[in-house]
Amino acid sequence: MLYHYLAKDAQGRTVSGTIESDDQTSAAHQIRAQGHFPMSITTGGASRSAASPVQRSQASYIPGLADSPAPARINRRLGTRFQRLSKVEMAYTYRQLASLANAGISPDRSFELIAAQSNNTAFRQCFTEMRAIVVNGTPISTAMLCYPRVFPEFTQTLVKAGELTGDLTSVYNRIAESIDQEMAIRRLMISETVFPCLTLACAFLLPPLVLLVVNHQPLQYFREAVLPIIEIVGGAFIASVLVEEFSQWRIGYDTLLASIPGFSGCARSLAVGRFARTLAALYSAGVMLPTAVALSAKSCGNKFIGNGLINAAYSLEQGMPIIESLTNTRMLPPMVIGMLGTAEETGNLDSLMNKVAEYFEAEAKLKIHRLAVIFGVLVLLFVGYRVLMVLISFYTGYYNKLLSL
Repeated sequence: MLYHYLAKDAQGRTVSGTIESDDQTSAAHQIRAQGHFPMSITTGGASRSAASPVQRSQASYIPGLADSPAPARINRRLGTRFQRLSKVEMAYTYRQLASLANAGISPDRSFELIAAQSNNTAFRQCFTEMRAIVVNGTPISTAMLCYPRVFPEFTQTLVKAGELTGDLTSVYNRIAESIDQEMAIRRLMISETVFPCLTLACAFLLPPLVLLVVNHQPLQYFREAVLPIIEIVGGAFIASVLVEEFSQWRIGYDTLLASIPGFSGCARSLAVGRFARTLAALYSAGVMLPTAVALSAKSCGNKFIGNGLINAAYSLEQGMPIIESLTNTRMLPPMVIGMLGTAEETGNLDSLMNKVAEYFEAEAKLKIHRLAVIFGVLVLLFVGYRVLMVLISFYTGYYNKLLSL
């Protein structure tokens, strides 16, 4: 089949041509082998760049995604029936899918086996219904559109690319590795902050314990010790729900996190690392560069930084070089821009972006450890202040009683 393409060469010039290939993803790999960055690939001269990457649907990103629309029976429940599942379970599931795909097991049989082994009711029902969809010949990526809370857009795009190339095993493993990296960061944050948090809880609970043991004043103890903890935990829970469910709250939270001194460096390192890793995965799977940048921006984990990076996808579709497009966003450090310049010359965008991701993830871990140490010191100072206040209160009352005798 013949494909018409637009691409960028190593000097940033726009080049066009025609190439013969079995499918679009194979054509993209052939164009990259020539040292070019593919911008668009079409058949029969049809243009696929009429809309921006933000405005277009997922079906416009990857050809064929709209060929098999999701069943209306499932579509009516989008986003309401299945909540996000644990990262551990999702990573394990993708490892299973990779093993089953490598063994030549059909997708419907794979989903049936996973559903039978799961103890999570929602998870089991999700894969049972997905089996009912794909057994009729519907692509896996199209079935995933029915469950956006379980399979985000990044996952759907990678799976579609794997379907086009016939290499779902590598795609599943790549998704599992991405989840593992995210879980490693979360585990580090929990392990670094659990002791300071326990110490902070003891700072509220232990000093006023004399009210309960000596003075037998449980109500006052509840007011001074237990109630502040309930207020802190409850406030944090309500804030997390608002940030998770409402986009405006999420954007405000991410903007604040990316602007506060001390926290901003950590937040930006995490976002850049995830952006680079996602971009490498999508590009190596054959996804067009503007699409890969737009999806990577959405998946970076910070709405403020992601919204800035999405502007680069607009510029790329208009023919601007990748270095200039991402430099204008002012969201990426100079090191990343320099690596992208090297990638434009060598064509190794995926491998260089993986190195960038490893560097920034390691830097984020170091900054998380540093913040945890500072937090621990502040907690100890607060504990000392609480103990000092209790001692002052005790000895003040003691001497007042002596003076009254």
